[in-house]
Amino acid sequence: MDSILTLRTVILRTLHRVYETYIEQGEEGKKLLPTINQFGDRPTRFDVIAEEVVIAALREWHQPQVGGIRIFSEEHGTFVIGDENDIKHSVWLDGCDGSKVYVESQPDTSNAGFGTVIAVAAGENPTYDDVLFSAILRLSTAEVMFRVEKGNTIIVDILTGDQRLASARQINRLDDNCVVLSDNGFPQVHATFDVPLNRAGIRTHYTGTTCGNAFRVIAREYVPIGSKEFLGAALVEMLDKGCIEMPALHHLVVGADGDMYDLATGRRIARRHIREYGQDANNPQFFVLVSNPQIATQVFAPLTA
Repeated sequence: MDSILTLRTVILRTLHRVYETYIEQGEEGKKLLPTINQFGDRPTRFDVIAEEVVIAALREWHQPQVGGIRIFSEEHGTFVIGDENDIKHSVWLDGCDGSKVYVESQPDTSNAGFGTVIAVAAGENPTYDDVLFSAILRLSTAEVMFRVEKGNTIIVDILTGDQRLASARQINRLDDNCVVLSDNGFPQVHATFDVPLNRAGIRTHYTGTTCGNAFRVIAREYVPIGSKEFLGAALVEMLDKGCIEMPALHHLVVGADGDMYDLATGRRIARRHIREYGQDANNPQFFVLVSNPQIATQVFAPLTA
C-alpha cells in the first residue's frame, strides 16, 4: 500500500508537470511529427512529450528489488522498466487521448475532451479489477480524476488543490434530463447504438473523445447540446483498435459507483484480463459505461432487442 500511495504522490505531481508542459508548448505542441505510432497515426509533439514526462516519473517510482514494470503506451509502444522476467506491475499510458480535438481546440475551450490517461495494475496479466491506481488529466480544465486501489474516485483542481467526489451527483435513471454519449462518428457505431437508443426515446450525443466522454459520465457533468444542457449518464463505444484508456476508465467509474459492461454478453468486464479484452485491434468490441448500474438495464434493453 505504501508503494501505491507513493505512486499517487509521484503521478499527481507529474500530471501537474504535464499540464505545465501543455501550457508551455502552446501551438507548438499541436504540430504533427513525421513518425507513425503503433496505430498508424502521426502523433503531435505534445503526445510524445507528455508520455516522456510520465515515463520518467515511473522510472523514479520503480524499485529494482521488487521486479519490473511493463508499460503499454500509445506513442512509445510496449517496453519494460527493470526485470522483464519478473513483472510486478503493468501500466497503460496515453499522453494525449483525443489528439484531434486537442489540435482543433481554441485557447478559450473550457471543457474539450482531451487529456493524459494512466492506469497501473498488479502483475503481468492483470484483470480490470487488479488496477491499483488510475488517473485522467483533463488538460482544458486543469482537473485530475484519480482513484487509489478500492477507494473513491476523486477530482482535484491541480491549480487550486480543491477536491470533490466524482459521485457527488447521483443519476438513478435515464430521463429527459439525461444523455447517452456515443462515439457515433463511425457508421457502425451509429447503427449499433444511436438508432436503437433514439427509437426507444433515449437521447444520444457525440462529443469527440473516449477520455472526454468518460470524464463527463463518471463526474455526472452537464453536456451542452444546442441551447440546453443534459446530464451525461452513460457512454457507449466501439473499440476499433487497442484501447489503452480502458483500464483507467473501468477503475475510475467503479470508484464513482458506476460500472462497465461488455455489450455482447451484457456482463461486467471486471474479471476480464485487460490484455485479452479491449486491446485487440483485429477484434472490435463494444462496451457500455454507466454512471449507475441501474441505468445499464435501460441502455441494454433497446440495444439487445
